[in-house]
Amino acid sequence: MNRACWPTTGATPTTQQKTPTSNADRTAADRQLKQGLTKRLPNLALTILGQPVTTATVSALLDKRIAAVDAAVQAHGAWQAAVQAVRDVFAQSRAVILAVRRYIRILYENDAAALADFGMQPGTRKVPTAEEKAQATAKRLTTRKQRGIVSKKALQAAATAETPATSPQPAAPAATPTTNKS
Repeated sequence: MNRACWPTTGATPTTQQKTPTSNADRTAADRQLKQGLTKRLPNLALTILGQPVTTATVSALLDKRIAAVDAAVQAHGAWQAAVQAVRDVFAQSRAVILAVRRYIRILYENDAAALADFGMQPGTRKVPTAEEKAQATAKRLTTRKQRGIVSKKALQAAATAETPATSPQPAAPAATPTTNKS
């Protein structure tokens, strides 16, 4: 027996196989172990943990492991196919379902009981607070000032203020004081 594979106290084994991590690697390793057992050790008879172990019992255990991994791989593939089918159905039906929901919302706009029958709630609009309104107004006015945007009335008032009068009006004569001579 090769003692290099069996670690001794305080020493590390000189040759050690890497433990397979993926299901495909484990299955391949199990199949190879089973093949090696039947080829090299067909009459194996050991006692492990107080139980007699033969090549046939090890082969049966390996068969169970291989079958379990194969079943898991098939179930995983079926699950992936089912998930893809769900995605496809949702993608195909999304537009129709959204349109029906919008139609129901329009039809029963403010009827909470009717919308509840469809599993919907009436839409609510957030009412801004006085502070939020003041901030929005200040922001709007600042933006209009920066962009040079004025109302139509302000434009007309500016236009009439800039045009000079065509005929100047004569100033009224100053009133002269009258004196009474008596």
